[in-house]
Amino acid sequence: MLAVAYGEGIDDERFRQRLAEGHGLFVIGNVGDWKGRSFRVGLMSPPQLEPPAVERTLLAIEETAARLQRA
Repeated sequence: MLAVAYGEGIDDERFRQRLAEGHGLFVIGNVGDWKGRSFRVGLMSPPQLEPPAVERTLLAIEETAARLQRA
């Protein structure tokens, strides 16, 4: 599991929805003190840990965050 904190001004629910709709990636919100301020990415199978899959995931996160920061 990997936890990622949001940059300034990014809404948790909106980010996760856009990531799912735009890239087919589903991440879950965090809990406790980090609720609404970060999300979690599950890495559940060997193919998801292959470099191309990790790179696509990171690029999708970066692109989605950048679009929401500009909005």
